[in-house]
Amino acid sequence: MKNTVYIDGNFLLESGIFYTLDIHDGVGKKNKNIFDDVILCNKDGYYEVKEDGGSMFSTYYVKGGITMYGENGSTIACFKKEHEQTYAKYKEIQSKILQLLEEAIIPEDCKNYFYQQQYISLFANLEYFLYGTFMWETCQSYERYERALRIIKKYVRKEDIQTKRILNRKHCIKQEIVFIKQIKHIVYHNSNKVKDIYKAVFNIDVNLNNLKNEIHIRHDIVHRSGYTTEGFNIVITKEDVLALNDKIDKLVEDITLKINQRKR
Repeated sequence: MKNTVYIDGNFLLESGIFYTLDIHDGVGKKNKNIFDDVILCNKDGYYEVKEDGGSMFSTYYVKGGITMYGENGSTIACFKKEHEQTYAKYKEIQSKILQLLEEAIIPEDCKNYFYQQQYISLFANLEYFLYGTFMWETCQSYERYERALRIIKKYVRKEDIQTKRILNRKHCIKQEIVFIKQIKHIVYHNSNKVKDIYKAVFNIDVNLNNLKNEIHIRHDIVHRSGYTTEGFNIVITKEDVLALNDKIDKLVEDITLKINQRKR
C-alpha cells in the first residue's frame, strides 16, 4: 500500500473515478525519495487515467496541474474529510433546515408535504455524517479497513458471488471500490447494521434503536410518497421535525464525544 505518491507531471482524468485520501496539485519539483511511490508521465508530460483507479489510502502530489473531463463522468473521490470537517458540515446543513422551518411561508395545503421533506432531510444529514465519519476513520488505518472487510463480508448475499470473490481477494483498487459501495449500502439502506460496523471497527456504540419508529416513517415518506403500506397518509408537523432533530443531534454529539475521547 503506497501512502504517499508523487505524479511527476500533470494529472489527466479522462473518465472514471479516481479514489484518494487527499490530492495536491502544483507541488513543483520535489525530492522523489520522500515518497512511497513515483508515477512517471507520458512523453507529453501527462499521467492519463481512463478508468477507476487510485486508492483511498494514498495521498497524491501532482507536480503540475489536474484536468478532469466532467462530461465523461470523471471525478476525484477524496476521503480526507476529518471528523471536525464532517461535523461542521452536519451542523451547517442542520442550521439551514432549522432556518427554513422558521422562515419559510408555506401554503396551508402544502404544510404536511413540506414538513415531510424536512423530516427526511434530517435523516439525509445524519447519513452524510455517519458515512463521512466512518470512511475518514477507516482510511487512517489499514487494520481498521480489514476489520470492516470482515464485517461486510457477512452481509453480502450468498448469490452475489462476484462481490464475495472481490472482497476475499488480495487488496486492490477493485476491492476498495466494492468495499465503498457496500459501506454506502449499509449507511443509506441498512441503518440497523451501522451499529455493527462502528462497534467492530472503532469500538464505538451507535445507538440507532431510539430512531426505530422515525426510520420506519422516513421509509414510508421516501418510498411511498408519505403513505403507509396500508395506504394511510402520514401527517408530519413542525413539532415532529424538531423532535427528530433533537434525537439525531443527541446521537451525533454522542458519536463526536466518543471519537474525541479516542483521540486523547
